[in-house]
Amino acid sequence: MTTRGTGRPVVARRQKVNRWLLLALVFAFIVIPFVLPLYWMLVTALRPPETAFSVPPELLPGLSTLSFENFLDQLQNRGPFLLFLRNGIWTSTIAAATTTVVAILAGFALSRVRMPGRKVILILVLASQMVPISLLVVGLYGIYLRFGLLDSFTGQILGFVAFALPFAVWAIRGFFEGVPKQLDEAATIDGASQMQVLRYILLPLAIPGLTSVFIFGFLVAWNNLAINLALTTTEKYRTIPAGFLSLYTGEFTFNWAGAMAGGIIVSLPVIGLLLVSQRYFVSGLTQGAVKG
Repeated sequence: MTTRGTGRPVVARRQKVNRWLLLALVFAFIVIPFVLPLYWMLVTALRPPETAFSVPPELLPGLSTLSFENFLDQLQNRGPFLLFLRNGIWTSTIAAATTTVVAILAGFALSRVRMPGRKVILILVLASQMVPISLLVVGLYGIYLRFGLLDSFTGQILGFVAFALPFAVWAIRGFFEGVPKQLDEAATIDGASQMQVLRYILLPLAIPGLTSVFIFGFLVAWNNLAINLALTTTEKYRTIPAGFLSLYTGEFTFNWAGAMAGGIIVSLPVIGLLLVSQRYFVSGLTQGAVKG
């Protein structure tokens, strides 16, 4: 009886250890494919360009071989890089703000205003996301050529807004739908207009959703290659995605170390934006996923 009693805790501990080992293996199997490219990107950026293709590859390079020379080269000696970075930051910010404002008005109308054909409009907004981006760019090129919007920041921002707006409208409408309509009715009885209901009741309650939509609009503009590449022909109006294609490519070579350093630098604004708005962004995603 004593042997049997003392054996059970040992078996239980072994089973617990086995479960933890299994979870660790599953976690490593999922995480390593995402972490390893980022690690290799950082290691390549911190090494001299000629060591990027060393055989065998140095997964753990010595500290003496690491330097910030590639990062300083991007910031000091590459004028186009800073131009692309500056263009990307301000065009993405304006596009995200414009997307958020337009989506607020459209989401409010589709959520609170009684009008015929509201469901049809919602279906059309959703269906616009199913059109291939290459087909939309072809149509935009013809329109921009006619109205003189090629090679302009205005044309790019309008294109970014057009791509981000359908999802933004659906998302903000979902956030507004989650706010009880009894609050609107109480405010209306007290003499508030529809715009006052939107400003003083819906918007404060939907701040997490607005933050999520702003970040989404920023990322759409920041990462959009098709619009920037198809609708611009000069470096003056290029942003990071299109600028990278020509910045590090030589006739027979490609500056991998410089490209990795540049990639890390251009990811910092997005990381900073996510860190600043992390609390609102996460709560906005969870609010938009549940309606109750």
